[in-house]
Amino acid sequence: MKFRFFLLLTCLLAAAFFRCKPSDEEFSSARDLRIVFSADTLSFDTLLATRPSLSKRLTVRNPNSSAVMLESVRLEKDGGPYELIVNGRKANAVQNLPLFGKDSLLVVVDLTVPEKDQSEPFPVQDRILFELNGSRQQVVLEAWGQQARFFGKTRISKDCTFTAARPYLLSDTLFVEKNAQLTIEAGAKIYCQPNACVWIDGTLDVRGDSDGRVVFRNERSDGRYAYAPGQWKGIVFNNTGENHRMVYADVLNAVDGIQVLQQEPGGLLELNGVIVQNALKNVLYAENTQLRAVNCLFANAGGALVKAESAQLRFEHCTMVNHGLGLIPQEPVFSASDKKFSRSVRITVLHSILDGSKQENLLTDFANSESRFEIKNSLVRTEKTMDGTSLNLNDLQNRVNFQNIRAFDYRLDSMNVSAAKDRSVNSGTAADLLGKARDEKPDLGAYEQFIRKEK
Repeated sequence: MKFRFFLLLTCLLAAAFFRCKPSDEEFSSARDLRIVFSADTLSFDTLLATRPSLSKRLTVRNPNSSAVMLESVRLEKDGGPYELIVNGRKANAVQNLPLFGKDSLLVVVDLTVPEKDQSEPFPVQDRILFELNGSRQQVVLEAWGQQARFFGKTRISKDCTFTAARPYLLSDTLFVEKNAQLTIEAGAKIYCQPNACVWIDGTLDVRGDSDGRVVFRNERSDGRYAYAPGQWKGIVFNNTGENHRMVYADVLNAVDGIQVLQQEPGGLLELNGVIVQNALKNVLYAENTQLRAVNCLFANAGGALVKAESAQLRFEHCTMVNHGLGLIPQEPVFSASDKKFSRSVRITVLHSILDGSKQENLLTDFANSESRFEIKNSLVRTEKTMDGTSLNLNDLQNRVNFQNIRAFDYRLDSMNVSAAKDRSVNSGTAADLLGKARDEKPDLGAYEQFIRKEK
């Protein structure tokens, strides 16, 4: 009798136990329940047609104590360019998805912009719709797409012009052959994949302006791709003996930014208002050539920022900065030698800033008595003795105070004292890198001082 009683009691307790559910697993059908999102809108950068985006992540959380049943999670447009991965499942529409109380799920969004026969950027929009208990919530998806001109390995054998009408995407080397000239108009953008290189055997004429800079850079600019070095091979001038010009242009995130390779002396490369930044090796490498750079920014390299072999270089109102920012600089900011070709080096730096993470940023290796490295009226971080017109940044009282080097902003910040302020005399340079007029006492470097208003 007692055995039957205990057996019955055990069965009743077991039944009661298995019938009980935690409150967060009890589904509620209340129409006023809401889920919350990590963002109301997911925005993508401007993307080139047919090129995949960086994935965006959306967290969907149930803040309620009870569970909800998501009757549907789907894209509003069928067959659109966006794609969803919902809790690890690749599908643009999912039905009857449980979301327990205080729990969350992950939605990953990918985008491949479709081709469209127009030059202007175009919007690419959709919405993710979440339906539960008869109500609907949404997250907006937005991006801009642009149709590009695609180039594989290409040889330009006669004069050619790139315009700003559509961006260019290079997947391999673009050769400009001997006796051919590539002209690039203001506002043009040249995007480069890892194997891409702009190789000049002929002539390059880049005609940017302060309102329409010409851009050479890696293909992607979202997330970590925006500033990472080494994403394409760079620009090479190869034994041309010709004169080249680059005005208001950006060369970003290459293995080597600009290389001028000459076995015999010849040719002049003029850089005006040019930014060369974030190179895995050298930002600028020049051998057996003449180069004149005015109002230029050279920043961040794994090797020497500027490296010269038997070259004749002149820098006026340039800012040369190498603090690494993820790279470990292996050499000083400036390295010059006359030994590779046994020809003299002549380098002149005027009204400029040379700053780096090392205490010594000027490395010279001269064997020729005619080689010269002259720096006048500049700010330099060095352990060498400077002439009376220049200031040494190793002296703590001489500070540059850039606006924000971690955001790659090398303008002079007016909210802090800068030793570069009003230091130039008779520089003859009317405007700065941004096209801003210089006053009667120009500041050193590529930028006139940035005026920042107090909040």
